[in-house]
Amino acid sequence: MAQKLTLIMFVVFGLLAISAIDHVAYGRTKYPHGTRPRCTMTDCTKHDECNEKPCSKCSNGPWGNGMCWY
Repeated sequence: MAQKLTLIMFVVFGLLAISAIDHVAYGRTKYPHGTRPRCTMTDCTKHDECNEKPCSKCSNGPWGNGMCWY
Protein backbone atom coordinates (compact mmCIF):
# COMPACT_ATOMS: atom_id res chain seq x y z
CA MET A 1 0.00 0.00 0.00
CA ALA A 2 2.77 2.40 0.91
CA GLN A 3 4.58 1.62 -2.33
CA LYS A 4 1.50 2.47 -4.38
CA LEU A 5 1.08 5.79 -2.59
CA THR A 6 4.75 6.58 -3.11
CA LEU A 7 4.44 5.82 -6.80
CA ILE A 8 1.29 7.95 -7.14
CA MET A 9 2.92 10.87 -5.32
CA PHE A 10 6.03 10.54 -7.51
CA VAL A 11 3.91 10.66 -10.68
CA VAL A 12 1.83 13.62 -9.45
CA PHE A 13 4.86 15.67 -8.44
CA GLY A 14 6.59 14.75 -11.70
CA LEU A 15 3.63 16.00 -13.73
CA LEU A 16 3.49 19.20 -11.71
CA ALA A 17 7.21 19.78 -12.24
CA ILE A 18 6.90 19.20 -16.00
CA SER A 19 3.98 21.61 -16.30
CA ALA A 20 5.86 24.26 -14.32
CA ILE A 21 9.02 23.97 -16.41
CA ASP A 22 7.37 23.65 -19.82
CA HIS A 23 6.96 27.38 -20.53
CA VAL A 24 7.18 28.80 -24.04
CA ALA A 25 8.15 32.43 -24.42
CA TYR A 26 6.26 33.99 -27.30
CA GLY A 27 8.07 36.37 -29.60
CA ARG A 28 7.61 38.11 -32.91
CA THR A 29 7.35 35.92 -35.94
CA LYS A 30 9.86 36.08 -38.74
CA TYR A 31 7.16 36.53 -41.37
CA PRO A 32 4.10 38.80 -41.15
CA HIS A 33 0.69 37.20 -40.86
CA GLY A 34 -1.40 37.13 -43.98
CA THR A 35 -4.64 39.03 -44.19
CA ARG A 36 -7.57 38.49 -46.51
CA PRO A 37 -8.35 41.10 -49.16
CA ARG A 38 -11.24 43.48 -48.55
CA CYS A 39 -13.18 42.00 -51.46
CA THR A 40 -13.81 38.81 -49.45
CA MET A 41 -16.26 40.77 -47.29
CA THR A 42 -18.49 41.65 -50.27
CA ASP A 43 -21.91 39.95 -50.39
CA CYS A 44 -22.80 38.26 -53.67
CA THR A 45 -25.20 35.83 -55.31
CA LYS A 46 -23.52 35.41 -58.77
CA HIS A 47 -19.93 35.34 -60.02
CA ASP A 48 -20.55 38.55 -62.01
CA GLU A 49 -20.92 40.58 -58.79
CA CYS A 50 -17.29 39.94 -57.76
CA ASN A 51 -15.34 42.42 -59.86
CA GLU A 52 -12.74 43.70 -57.40
CA LYS A 53 -9.34 42.00 -57.74
CA PRO A 54 -8.22 39.40 -56.65
CA CYS A 55 -11.76 38.10 -56.05
CA SER A 56 -13.42 36.60 -59.10
CA LYS A 57 -15.82 33.96 -57.73
CA CYS A 58 -18.89 33.94 -55.54
CA SER A 59 -19.08 31.38 -52.75
CA ASN A 60 -22.79 30.75 -53.14
CA GLY A 61 -22.87 26.94 -53.17
CA PRO A 62 -24.55 24.73 -50.56
CA TRP A 63 -21.62 25.20 -48.16
CA GLY A 64 -20.75 28.72 -49.28
CA ASN A 65 -21.17 31.88 -47.26
CA GLY A 66 -22.43 34.20 -50.02
CA MET A 67 -19.21 36.23 -50.12
CA CYS A 68 -16.71 36.88 -52.90
CA TRP A 69 -13.53 34.83 -52.89
CA TYR A 70 -10.51 34.15 -55.07
